[in-house]
Amino acid sequence: MSEEENTVFGIEVNGETQTVSLADIAGVDMGGIEEFRGGGATPAGIYEWRVVAGTMDTVTYLDRKENEDVTKPVIDFELEALACRQTKDKMVNVDDLAGIKHYERFFISDLVKDLGRVKAFLQDMGCTGSGTLQDLLDAATGQEFVGGIKQRKDKNDPDRVYANIDFATVEPLAGGVVPVQEPAPVSGGLSIR
Repeated sequence: MSEEENTVFGIEVNGETQTVSLADIAGVDMGGIEEFRGGGATPAGIYEWRVVAGTMDTVTYLDRKENEDVTKPVIDFELEALACRQTKDKMVNVDDLAGIKHYERFFISDLVKDLGRVKAFLQDMGCTGSGTLQDLLDAATGQEFVGGIKQRKDKNDPDRVYANIDFATVEPLAGGVVPVQEPAPVSGGLSIR
C-alpha cells in the first residue's frame, strides 16, 4: 500500500468527524451511498429570496500575490429561495430551485467602502434605518426580496464557477420594507468620520 493510501484525514461522516484514510474510502460499499448532484453554483436567474441570517465572522485564505495566509472580516448572508422566476439554463426546472440555499459574502478590506456596499444591499432589499451594523443584520432576518444571480468563472480555474447576487437587480418583495429601530446611544466603539 502506498504512503498516500495510509495518509489519515479528518472528514465528516454521518454528521460527526471521523479519521479515515484513502484506503478506507476506497473500501466504502457504494450500494449504501445515495446519489448527490447538488453542491454546484446557484443557477443564474431571477429569484425571490428570504434572508435566513446575516452574520459577521473572519476567514483565512491564501493571498496568491503575497503567498501567505491572510485573515479578513466578512459579512455573510444566508439566503433561501422562495421561488425562481426564471433561469438562463433551459435544462433547469425553476420549480426545483425553490428552497435552495445561497450564501452571499462581503469581504471587508476597506472598512468604509465595503460597509457601504453592505448597507446598499440591505437598503435595496428593503431594510431601512441607521442602527449599528448588528442592528441592520438582525433586522434583515426574514426580509424578502427579488434579486438575480449572475455567474462568473474563476480567472485561475475556469472549471470553478462562482454565483453572486446581481446587486443591480435587488428590490424588496412587495410590501417588504423593514424599518430599523434607532438604538440607544452607545459610548465607545468604532467611529467612522
